[in-house]
Amino acid sequence: QFYTARDITAFDYAGQQYRPLGFPAAPVKAESLLTPAGRRYRVTTREQTLVDCLGRLALAGGPENALRSVGGFRHVDQGGLLALAEASSASLRARLGWVLQAKAAAWDVADPTLTSIANSLGGGPYFFSPSNRSGERHWVKRWKLYLPAPEPEMISWLNQ
Repeated sequence: QFYTARDITAFDYAGQQYRPLGFPAAPVKAESLLTPAGRRYRVTTREQTLVDCLGRLALAGGPENALRSVGGFRHVDQGGLLALAEASSASLRARLGWVLQAKAAAWDVADPTLTSIANSLGGGPYFFSPSNRSGERHWVKRWKLYLPAPEPEMISWLNQ
């Protein structure tokens, strides 16, 4: 998926399908990348990408593909994530909190960040993906979150 103001159709590149999306109502956090050839491209920040993937799991290839993708980040800006989380649904904050807790050591996530997100949740329960509203469910108490697969398996997706 990618954001664009132009009306274009989906396309395939290197075996991957890209779907254009209109810009969301909330501002998108982006930065410019400079290529070796001197071209500048606007791309979403790691934090915006993480929120987008967790908020639109189906467009990110489902829970496993989304976690494998964001698991490759070397670090995230916790302040930027907290700002994005505040503008997100409680369900997305629960997913984000779970991911940050699972990657806390690798991303150097401070406990106050996790506590802030946990305290912002309502009564729950929340679901990691719409597909696990029925069928297999695995409860994570801190995040009031049902996972679609056992927690150790999902954490392994983040770390591969």
